Amino acid sequence: MLRTWVLRGCGVAMTLIMFVASWNGYVDNNTYAAEGKVATLSPISEYTETTTTKKKLGIIKVSETKTRSALMTFETPDGSSYTINRNLPDDVFDRFSAGKPVDIEYLPEHPMTTTRFVGHAAMPVESALFGLVVTAATWFFWRKM
Repeated sequence: MLRTWVLRGCGVAMTLIMFVASWNGYVDNNTYAAEGKVATLSPISEYTETTTTKKKLGIIKVSETKTRSALMTFETPDGSSYTINRNLPDDVFDRFSAGKPVDIEYLPEHPMTTTRFVGHAAMPVESALFGLVVTAATWFFWRKM
């Protein structure tokens, strides 16, 4: 009996977490639309590549993930220069590698901590849909328990 309530509680908690994440993404997107500024990053000269390998039972390789990060500098219209360290999504890395300009969005109040690559907005709809799926699954299994 306790196990079923724990499972129900986990389902409800996960649903709430996904809806809060969806709301936060929605608020972020609106904040960037209203107050965000766009700057072009300076070309990067070097980057760090980290490979994470997940193994099952210590011997069988299940998956391998590569992440790239770099120190990037951008200048605001008032002449201030900021250097940030961010992970590079594949499409952004490809643009840097091809020598194409890469734009970044930032909020003027906190340019060091509120930056994201142009075209990489929060995805509140996807979070909400996942929350609905979790809600449906929780409801379905709640009735079965």
